Amino acid sequence: MKKNNTIFKKTYSKVAILLIIILLFALIFKILSDGIKIDSISIANIKIDGLYLKLDKKLVLQINNIDLSHLKQSKKDDTSTLSMQYITKIIRSIITITSFFEHLEISSIIYQNETSSIYFNGNYFKVNIPYVLASFKLVNDGDDILLDIETLKIKQEELDIKGKILYIEDGARFAFDLESYINNKLDNVVSYQGETNFKYLNIVLDSTSLDSVDILAPYIKMLDSSVYEWMFKKASFDNITINRAYLYTQNLDYKNIDKVIVENLYAIGTLKNVSLKFEDELENINVDDVFVVFDKGKLSFYTQNASYDNVLVDKSIVEISDFFSPQTLLSLNLTSKNILLDNRILGILKFYGINIPILQKDGVGEGNINLDILLPTEKLATKVTPNGSFKVKNSNVSIAGMDLFIKESNINIKDNIIDIIDSYVNIDNILSSKVNVNINTKDKKIDLIILPSKLQIATASGDEIVNFNNKELKANMDFSTSDLLVNIDEFNISALINEDIQISINDINKLLPYAPILTMYDIKNGNVKLNINKDNKDILLVANLYNLKYPIYFLNKERLSSIQINGTINSNNIHLYNNADKIDIKIDFDSGYVDLSVKDKYINIDEILDSSIPIFANLKKSNNKKNLSDSVDILINASNIIIGLFGYDVVLDEAMLKTTQNGFIGNGRNKNGIANIILDGKTINVEANNFNADFVNNLFKKDVVYGGTFGVFGIYRDNKFVGDVSMLDTSVKNMASLQNILSFIDAIPSLVVFKLPGFSTNGYEINEANIRVGVDSDYIALEDININGSSVDITGNGVVDLKKEELNIRLELSTIKSLSSILNKIPIFGYILLGEDGKITTDLTIKGSINEPVTELSLLEDTAKAPINMLKRVFSPFQVLIEELKKENKKRRR
Repeated sequence: MKKNNTIFKKTYSKVAILLIIILLFALIFKILSDGIKIDSISIANIKIDGLYLKLDKKLVLQINNIDLSHLKQSKKDDTSTLSMQYITKIIRSIITITSFFEHLEISSIIYQNETSSIYFNGNYFKVNIPYVLASFKLVNDGDDILLDIETLKIKQEELDIKGKILYIEDGARFAFDLESYINNKLDNVVSYQGETNFKYLNIVLDSTSLDSVDILAPYIKMLDSSVYEWMFKKASFDNITINRAYLYTQNLDYKNIDKVIVENLYAIGTLKNVSLKFEDELENINVDDVFVVFDKGKLSFYTQNASYDNVLVDKSIVEISDFFSPQTLLSLNLTSKNILLDNRILGILKFYGINIPILQKDGVGEGNINLDILLPTEKLATKVTPNGSFKVKNSNVSIAGMDLFIKESNINIKDNIIDIIDSYVNIDNILSSKVNVNINTKDKKIDLIILPSKLQIATASGDEIVNFNNKELKANMDFSTSDLLVNIDEFNISALINEDIQISINDINKLLPYAPILTMYDIKNGNVKLNINKDNKDILLVANLYNLKYPIYFLNKERLSSIQINGTINSNNIHLYNNADKIDIKIDFDSGYVDLSVKDKYINIDEILDSSIPIFANLKKSNNKKNLSDSVDILINASNIIIGLFGYDVVLDEAMLKTTQNGFIGNGRNKNGIANIILDGKTINVEANNFNADFVNNLFKKDVVYGGTFGVFGIYRDNKFVGDVSMLDTSVKNMASLQNILSFIDAIPSLVVFKLPGFSTNGYEINEANIRVGVDSDYIALEDININGSSVDITGNGVVDLKKEELNIRLELSTIKSLSSILNKIPIFGYILLGEDGKITTDLTIKGSINEPVTELSLLEDTAKAPINMLKRVFSPFQVLIEELKKENKKRRR
């Protein structure tokens, strides 16, 4: 019995609980069926306003506002903890919960000052949260779940996503097929398909023509600000098409998701009508089509037929890489078959601090330039490494300020080294050479090697100035400052190039083997400084020349062995001068005409004629093969000058000498005296007239004559001179021979009666005299002495031996001319006293040394004939000149 009561109580209790639950559910159902409305309620810092809950077929829930702003903000979930199971659990819970609702609407959810809303009509969800507006459908298909997205709008990005996402239980993975409509345009569509389990990701996408990809800008900026600058600040385009892109990775690292994307994304696309601006200061690169590739962490842009500042670029490539290095690398490559290495291309390099001292001014060229640019960061500056190669042809090129015409050249650029190799340079008819140049833009140094097949400069007449044919020349340069420094160590030549070009030839001697003009002018020691004006091309010159051996002296006979010359050189002529030494030279390049002016100098013509200095030695050489138009004219004007000629010093107030085809012509003036001299091949013709006694006394360096006028006409050849000397109205005195004749007359009583005032110790008065003279290095030959004195006439001949310094002269004196003129009229008496010639004559001989001659009466015929025999022997080499002299005399008389 007791046992039965216990069983009954347990059964009653269960029934009672069940009845209570049923009554509660019935009560709840009744309440929900009628609907529950609560204006406001707060639970655990959550405030709910306008709550309405009703049960129809399913639950209907409406809430006007849920305020969650008082909830404490929890720490952000670590996305790395996401798993497929966790996500699917949440989705399944949402599906399960919402399956009880026929209608669910929360108009406002306030959290962290943001407002959201949720709407569910039993089939579709509509969710409006701060950055997303979504309308989608969740379907539980057995174990699989389908998310059918009607619209998923990213509000601030003008992005609308539609498509389906399927959760596949078998393999616990998501598959998706979506389309994104961007730029608020239905024809701007990006389609992508793929699958993931949040450990691996495989996605493929493409697009229609898109007006812009600004939607990606914030994400690319987060990825790399430098890439963002290049893609969205420096580049513009009309549209872009993603032809194909895919990303596959088996290891999704959410902490480094950007790196995962960069390292595993491959994409190709096309840009239309692109303009890329490197920097604000540089011109744009413009191109119709750009092919874009992103592969293995490198973003590449390929172009065809782009243009940069009117330069047609056949091919260009821009690559951006090393996104996760301290500095992102941007590589720029430009290739063109018609490009000049001018300021447009060099300007790009110069902007990045790369100063290449090469400028192609014209001509044709082709090549490529590649710039590796490490983009700047907050802590690191831009660094640029250039590489490239160019080929130029028929171009005027400036290398560090030096202008060259290059027939052909290869220019290679690698980092800070520029090699100009196998260059062929031509400069008119001066230079034809292979040139190699090495430029170090870091050290600012240039090494230049010239291998000339021809390097020759000549005068208009063809005379060589310099000749470096087949001579290797090396120069080094420094352009570390605004001034270019050039050194040619082998020849001790340096140059400074800035606004002007300053060249210093520090040792002329080192140029001698290669500068024929220096040999021609016998310039062996000295230095030259040149200053070249780049604008007008004028050259200022200062030359210091030493150890000169020219036959040019000061008036005190001190040789002009050193001189400083100043000058100017332009395209037409050269002007050299020395004011202190009173020398002025002008040379016309076109005609080769040389105009030399000197003053207060002694010039030794004898030394010129005997000189081994080529410029002088060539004057004596016959040059009949040259046309007259090919000869170089040299004009020398001189004042207050002394000419050394035939051993005598000829003092001239003015003188002129002008070169001819085979020699020169010259003239000089002293007071009223005029002298002319002509060198024709090896022959010199001399003619002088109207010179006074002072001139003659200076010539002989003693008082020889007094008053009167003097002249000479003669020919000089092969170191021999034959000429006629003339005197008029003068007196001869202070000659040792004359003094001996006077002493001789005084010593012979029979001759004293002949002694008249015209022949005394005061001198011998001459009305007119003509003497034919022959001179060589050994003798002075007096072939025909014919003197008409006021009281005594003298005729005769003789020889002066210069080596022995001895005289052998025979003279015939015709004396008492006044008496002879009377007696000659008395036939028999005059004949007896005067002889057949009607004159009183006496024969004399002068022998002995030049300084102490001996005069004696000629009694024997052999004595009289002795000088004649010697004269024949001495004068025989002069015979040809004598015949020429006779011909010239006949011409003069005409």
